[in-house]
Amino acid sequence: MLTPRQTITVGGIGHRYLEAVGEFPHAQLCFHRVLTELTRRFPRLKAVCALATGADTAFAQCAKTLSIPLKSVIPFANFEADFADPEANARFRSLRNSARYEHRLYFSERNDRAYKKSMEWVVFESNIVAAAWDGRRAGSPGGTWETISLCRRLGKTLIHVDTANKTLNLHVDRTGKPATLNEVSASQIIRQLNDDL
Repeated sequence: MLTPRQTITVGGIGHRYLEAVGEFPHAQLCFHRVLTELTRRFPRLKAVCALATGADTAFAQCAKTLSIPLKSVIPFANFEADFADPEANARFRSLRNSARYEHRLYFSERNDRAYKKSMEWVVFESNIVAAAWDGRRAGSPGGTWETISLCRRLGKTLIHVDTANKTLNLHVDRTGKPATLNEVSASQIIRQLNDDL
């Protein structure tokens, strides 16, 4: 069982495009609530993500706002070029500069394999994964669904920020018997984690 004195790492993943009505604000609010509650339970909490546009950016910004030490992964050389919009580029540089640790993957250019490896790194580094995901079981290599699948195969505790239904769900798999709590609050998730971890 995990104790408050232990260092726990929570990874943030999710969709790049959160353009439907309310998707981005919902993801941001849920990430903030979850990280706030986790910080109360685990004062030595760390966060890890890939800093990509969309859910990753929302998660990293919440970690920064809450002064949670952030580890980031840079998938390929010139990753900054992914942020063509000046505002998005400034936000990326600010988050990158605020990270306490940066892991670089040495892919020379943007490709699915680079994104896949960066998502795998986030999952392997994390005790808990928070995912802004619409629930669809499809997508590109290295995308959110493939990363969710990896979490499930590894038995990772998964906090699902459901961007389609605007709910928060918890999936734990500790003994080969998965358990899911649907439509719960951040504080209910932390209470359940206290029992399960």
